[in-house]
Amino acid sequence: MSSGIVLNYSVYWVTFHNGYDFGYLLKVLTCRRLPDTQTRFFNFINILQGGFNKLAQLLEVERIGICRKAGSDSLLTSSTSKELIENFFSGSLEKYAGVL
Repeated sequence: MSSGIVLNYSVYWVTFHNGYDFGYLLKVLTCRRLPDTQTRFFNFINILQGGFNKLAQLLEVERIGICRKAGSDSLLTSSTSKELIENFFSGSLEKYAGVL
């Protein structure tokens, strides 16, 4: 947290595994066990349900490699984010913070 990238509104987080990645980050940052229910978890980190894999399919972004492999997942996340930014987000990205 002392790095300045957590709770910093000028930093945007992109993740492939959504809840799993944020769950790990939440556990590391709080040094506590994760909430015991899905509802409490989603309330705590305040994210929308969904995933980059489904979003990539909707945007017709091609996956290269095997799902759940770091390189393939990273490339799909990057390509999907780029597709979103180039085709749907105009101007400042501020209004989209916390939506995806």
